[in-house]
Amino acid sequence: MQSVVLMKLISSQTKYIIRQRDDIVSTVYRAFDVLKNATILSPKNPAVCHVLDELFSQTTFLASRIDPDYSSVILSHFDKKFLSEFRELLNKSEEEMEYFWSAKIFSTLDASYKSLHNFIYWDNYLALVNKEYDLLKNSNAPLSKKACFIGQGPLPMTMLIYNELTKAPCVGVDIALRATRNAQRLSLAINSANCNYVHVDGCSYDYADSDIVFIASLVPVKNQIIEKIKKDRGDKVTYIMVRTAENLSRLYYEAYYCEVEGICY
Repeated sequence: MQSVVLMKLISSQTKYIIRQRDDIVSTVYRAFDVLKNATILSPKNPAVCHVLDELFSQTTFLASRIDPDYSSVILSHFDKKFLSEFRELLNKSEEEMEYFWSAKIFSTLDASYKSLHNFIYWDNYLALVNKEYDLLKNSNAPLSKKACFIGQGPLPMTMLIYNELTKAPCVGVDIALRATRNAQRLSLAINSANCNYVHVDGCSYDYADSDIVFIASLVPVKNQIIEKIKKDRGDKVTYIMVRTAENLSRLYYEAYYCEVEGICY
């Protein structure tokens, strides 16, 4: 009798996961249509906010309840061309969201580091940076030395949180001039010490004095940048943190695979 009950429970759970899977697939296609037809991709567009909040909630909820391998089953519903176009739309929307929140914070009269807590994804960033900080600390990385952040964007949350944790000098590197200027204004507004920004391509920046380098998920030329770091640093040990995607987060970002020789994981 117990085995029969167990079989019913498993069957019920499987049906539930399938239903959640179908909901995510449906939401992805709906999100694609909304983003593709939207003239405004920033949080100023309620339709964009609603569908992306729904998608993020669904993927976060399901990712915590399924085997990581099952995410490939969900992703298999979409061909490469669709995923590429969908990620591009999501990236543009994310960029507009960062410009929106960066301006919102630095325009506040009494802006401070605590103002960053108002950002809707503050908890996610804080958890991720704390995890990266622990990895570096456990690897005996020189946390007090200069850290470089490639593709920091207009809202350099990772860099600002890391700077608050370590008090180390930090440099943001971004190919977009507007993003560089917004990040500078934000840092000045919240009085972040030792934070500077450079408008330059990450493949051209000089990493000679960068002991720690963070590379953002949206940076498309990660391997080229790592090759440049190797060239500039020579025999010096360099700690490189590369943001990638796994499981259901591959809906949003392309997974990164290191193709540079001589890199230790």
